[in-house]
Formats: sequence, structure tokens, C-alpha cells
Amino acid sequence: MGAVNNGIETLLNEREFAEITGRSVASARRDRVLGKGCPYVKLGFLVKYRPSDVRAYIARNVRGAQAEKP
Repeated sequence: MGAVNNGIETLLNEREFAEITGRSVASARRDRVLGKGCPYVKLGFLVKYRPSDVRAYIARNVRGAQAEKP
């Protein structure tokens, strides 16, 4: 089944989210249990992340003197 350009972004799984953010899957799961961290989508037993939410999550966590203001 190929990718279809229907305007819906491809969702990331937990492992992909962890790789992008440099965190472990376990720490991402812990954040979900605690109600913090990146917004996610729950599809049955699956946890998925929208790339737009991951980008926003990363942008919200930029720190330091060189951080851009939103």
C-alpha cells in the first residue's frame, strides 16, 4: 500500500518520536502517564505522534540566549 497525498500527514510511532527527540521510548511513555510532553494520538492500543505536534513540542523546549521568540 503506497503513500497517498490526501492532505493527512503520516503519523510517527513511539520509536520514531524517541529517535527524533533523542529520548527513550520509556521516557516518552512516562511523560504521557504524567500528562506532560508532546501531544499524541491514541488509535486503539497504538500511540502515534503528528509531525506538526513534534515540531511544536521541540520549538517550545528551545532554551538559551540564541532561542528564537515565537
